[in-house]
Amino acid sequence: MYLRLVTRICNMSKSDTKAFKKILFFSVIFILALSFSFRLSLFQPLKSSIHQVTYSDHNVSHMDVNESSTIYNSDDTDREIYQIYNAINHTIPNVSFTWLNKTTSAKNSKAIILNYRKKYCIGDYLTVRVDMFDFLGNKKTYGGDFLRARIYSQSLGAGASGRIEDFNNGSYLINFTLSWEGNVEISIILLHPSEGVSVLWRTRNMGYQNIIYIGKFLNKTQEIHKECGFSLETQEEQCEYADKIHGEFFYCLKPQNVPCEALISLKCQIRNHSYLTKLEESMFTRHEERARDRVSWVVDRHSPRESTEQSPPMSGGPPPMIGVGPTRCSWGPQGPHLPLMGNSALQVKSKCRIGMSPPVPGGYFLKNVWHSLFCNLSSYEPLSQINECLSGKMIYLMGDSTILQWMRYFPKLMKNGSKGLKFFDLHGSGWEKQLLALDMERQVLIQWKKHGLPFVTLSFFTLKDYATVTNEIDRLAGGPQTIIVIALGQHFRPFPLPLFVRRLLNVRKAIERLFLRSPETKVIIKSENTREIKTDVERFSDFHGYIQYLLVKDVFKGLNIGMIDAWDMTVAFDSNAAHPPEIVIKNQINMFLAYIC
Repeated sequence: MYLRLVTRICNMSKSDTKAFKKILFFSVIFILALSFSFRLSLFQPLKSSIHQVTYSDHNVSHMDVNESSTIYNSDDTDREIYQIYNAINHTIPNVSFTWLNKTTSAKNSKAIILNYRKKYCIGDYLTVRVDMFDFLGNKKTYGGDFLRARIYSQSLGAGASGRIEDFNNGSYLINFTLSWEGNVEISIILLHPSEGVSVLWRTRNMGYQNIIYIGKFLNKTQEIHKECGFSLETQEEQCEYADKIHGEFFYCLKPQNVPCEALISLKCQIRNHSYLTKLEESMFTRHEERARDRVSWVVDRHSPRESTEQSPPMSGGPPPMIGVGPTRCSWGPQGPHLPLMGNSALQVKSKCRIGMSPPVPGGYFLKNVWHSLFCNLSSYEPLSQINECLSGKMIYLMGDSTILQWMRYFPKLMKNGSKGLKFFDLHGSGWEKQLLALDMERQVLIQWKKHGLPFVTLSFFTLKDYATVTNEIDRLAGGPQTIIVIALGQHFRPFPLPLFVRRLLNVRKAIERLFLRSPETKVIIKSENTREIKTDVERFSDFHGYIQYLLVKDVFKGLNIGMIDAWDMTVAFDSNAAHPPEIVIKNQINMFLAYIC
């Protein structure tokens, strides 16, 4: 057959040959196109999966780049990560700007108390409407501004957070619960405009380049430093440090003639790197200068319709002083204009116990003491029973330096002359080393261990006692005398959110396994707290922390655990510090004891 074909080709005329070549050329093109279409159809499911991961609303490119982890596996955890990320992604404003004056201005924005009265009672709700304007005086037409709201009485050592409702049209309702008697002031601060929120969300999820790790390899007397991280954009040979069971991976560039097992410690290196454009950087500089700017107030208006005008107020004043009277008030036949809580301060609440879910706000400070709105914490002080309560207990603190503050404060609370809770020297160096404290008389053990990577510190820390919270929980037998306290968040802020989501899901599964083998074990989650307003906004903004705070509450919802709402506490106290003052730590521990005593 082939011989006949060759003979016919040889006998063709010149014109026939040209025609044959054209036919042959288009036939080859057709075959190649058909082959390409077939191959493309094979990869279509993967392409579709990747499209679902990248979430085009914010062009999250970091999910596309070189990641040899199990990020694209179709197991349940990966699907759940995608769903959670997608759900959050659709709540973040996807807005852009070309002119700084088109971003939200706190000074031009205005607040009004709905149905303002000169006197309120303990237990009343106070509702404030906020309308946001840009620097040109134009009313904003979309939401997403990052606000912080609290009420306070400085002379009384009192404060409480407000619950913010975003109507996604430039207007917000903020609800406060009036929980103490006296003159109360209102603070409403714009931390980031909605344009800044959109930028922070996008840049956080663009990659891992803001912070890298330097790994120290020791091979006898030879010390070698190599770059490490969760994703290394390089063709060089890498060491993979994998927790394949939980889908968590870490990498280091491999030193020549040195085994990967020679890695002994890590430290962070904060690069002079930014995913922000120059215009975006200037926006954050402008708003950092106004980070404590409060919105203007429209006072003595009785109709909320008046606050919808399309221009800012001609003159904005300070927030009005709210007078809160005693618990029992007589309002006359018409009653109060605002809904009452039924004087919740006097209501008999049940004892604080594991399994309760704190509302927002969940409490308030008065005379620098935290009072719970959902359980009986204020009628007695659990701290006074700490020695008896913790007798025979083994307490494992797992997390960052905010739970390390607990570790360092416990010995101050458990004094007993020359005895009491004492630190046992495990040697090691650096603030992040493992700590152990013992009270031999009362048989109390308290241990703190860092939560594992990512751990952000500029000094080398050992990896030999390294483990994620997931693995630490799996190593514990548990029991009625075992108490676990977990604090995750601050060190995850500079990294793409899926890393944090995966860790939370893995920790939840570890807790579920723990409760199967030892249902009497007590687990407490301490949520993330606020930190300094002006500290490296791109990497450590409280906006990142707030997203993680909401995630923690959502992921652990339904488990039989205790929740200490450190975010609510630190907003109410207005600490604005990564490491809150001791009075806040004392109240957190008091809440912890209320759950377990």
